[in-house]
Amino acid sequence: MSCDSRLNQQGISEQQWAPEVRRVGPPACGTCPGAYQPLHPPIALAEETDWYGNLPRGRPPHSTTPAQRSDILHAAETDPQTNAVAIRDSLHLDVCERTVRRVLHEAGVHHRTPAKKEYLNDQHREGRLRFAQQYVDKAEDFWKRVIWTDEKTFSSTCHGRRHCWRWNNTR
Repeated sequence: MSCDSRLNQQGISEQQWAPEVRRVGPPACGTCPGAYQPLHPPIALAEETDWYGNLPRGRPPHSTTPAQRSDILHAAETDPQTNAVAIRDSLHLDVCERTVRRVLHEAGVHHRTPAKKEYLNDQHREGRLRFAQQYVDKAEDFWKRVIWTDEKTFSSTCHGRRHCWRWNNTR
């Protein structure tokens, strides 16, 4: 009985085993069309011995020097509201902004949303008062041309979300 027939009797079809093996020589048993061997012997050996799981994995060399990494951390600490592109441009680094973020993340600094909103200060109050005084005497025709919206919040400073660079476990 050939090896093919034995595999078929065990319920293993040729479609299942054929892609995994290749013919390497004359039949070993005399009844088979040829001897078979796994197509990927190193992979089979690796799975048996588990040697591939213990190989040291090297990392490519840093594209920044230790001094540049220190400067990136200092820039994020000095102005936490800045972004990675601004840090890169202010330090004149020849790296992508992803590298700046990676350096910060490796040091435990992440771009977070601030815990508190900015409160109104005296300048904001004065600006609102000036606005009200400027338009208090306008006619009804003027107010008919004004587009009114139902904004949920009023922003006195920047529009959009605010972010800042923060160390882990800090607020």
